[in-house]
Amino acid sequence: MKNTKSSRKHMEKTASFLIEKAKKAGCKQISAKISKNRSNKVAYRDGKWEEIKGSTTYGANVKLYIDGKYASHSTSDLKKESLEKFIKEAVTLTRYLEKDKDRHLPSPDLYPKSKPGNLQIFDNNIDSLDLAKRKKIAKIAGDSARSHGGKTLISASSGFGDNYSEYLMVNSNGFTGFEKRTSFYLYAGLSIMDPAGGRPSDYAVSSTRYLADLTKAPQIGKLAAERTTSRLGARKIKSGKLPVIIENRAARRVMAELLSPLSARAFHSKQSCFDKSIGKQIASSKLQLFDNPLLTKGLGTGYFDSEGIGAKKLSIIKNGKLDNIYVDTYYGTKINMDVTTGDRSNIMVQSGKHDLEALLQKLNNGILITHFNGGNSNSTTGDFSHGIKGFLIKNGKRFQPIKELNIADNHKTFWKKIQFIGNDPYQPSSYRIPSIMIGPISVAGK
Repeated sequence: MKNTKSSRKHMEKTASFLIEKAKKAGCKQISAKISKNRSNKVAYRDGKWEEIKGSTTYGANVKLYIDGKYASHSTSDLKKESLEKFIKEAVTLTRYLEKDKDRHLPSPDLYPKSKPGNLQIFDNNIDSLDLAKRKKIAKIAGDSARSHGGKTLISASSGFGDNYSEYLMVNSNGFTGFEKRTSFYLYAGLSIMDPAGGRPSDYAVSSTRYLADLTKAPQIGKLAAERTTSRLGARKIKSGKLPVIIENRAARRVMAELLSPLSARAFHSKQSCFDKSIGKQIASSKLQLFDNPLLTKGLGTGYFDSEGIGAKKLSIIKNGKLDNIYVDTYYGTKINMDVTTGDRSNIMVQSGKHDLEALLQKLNNGILITHFNGGNSNSTTGDFSHGIKGFLIKNGKRFQPIKELNIADNHKTFWKKIQFIGNDPYQPSSYRIPSIMIGPISVAGK
């Protein structure tokens, strides 16, 4: 943005003001965060503009540590007189809380020693966008979806959005960090009438840090239509134990559930099915899972985490063994573990040798899961169940679209059944997960 320098200077003054006032009120440690966020969105449905909106928001957050007591307070009113009242009230409220000896800022040793090279998370071309350009991109995607939707089309929609953010964090024990980020997304979706009954729907999406990296609008519309029309004739199949391939786009659902118990917070609260499993086998030796906040252009990329801890690559699962978990300052202190980070960034799985089509050829009889519908996952026990839809695979090819099926398993055994990992990590996400072949697992149908 054109006024980034002046904007940062104003943020620094605001943060310094809050820290100064908090110290005078008796705070031993303070973390102040100042943010600015600007977002725009246009949505297009069946030839009409369904939504056009834009907003700019400002915010301040302080974490206060007073006489062994801790609290976090936020406000969106950044006028000086309002901030003075805000910090006074925040300090007063914090003093009412119970003491917690484990609350403190991170050790300064964990703060970034130097800034990594350009991670390319900010695109100056965001300034080139205006309402006319946003509408044009969305309309092209929507019209493309309609043109490829076929005679049974019910509705086609599309949307384009962009986001710009600035973020400053100052910790009173020696950290100052500033980031600015951009992101862009484009989607198209369709619903159609199935002569056999039902209304299949699907979508395609592209999400990037740089405007030029978005998938072209005509392609997004066409892909959405192809995915939707491929659902025609979907039906139930008989229950059984079958190997499955989880498509890269769908893999985020179960991967996020795997990560949920892998935190110091879950370990401390006895809500992790992988408690006391560090160094032990929890998945197939084929699985290499890591968190990489330094991925160039990554949607989860950043120079520091929400505590100010310097970004670094973290191995989570190595050769199927639990290597590390997410450890923030507070829960790391409670369970006496070294701090890593409490935040997920870019979740990545080391790719295998085969693309999706090559994985399909390895199935004589199985299922390609393209969607998870509803369901639940219990981090404490590891049990999970989900509705699924996708395709029945016969002799390495998509034989029949399927629907209204359920799978059930346990995360402590499910990931040990990995047979192959694809080479197609899903790009429009902070979860860069490739397609994965797993099984056999229980599939409930008719």
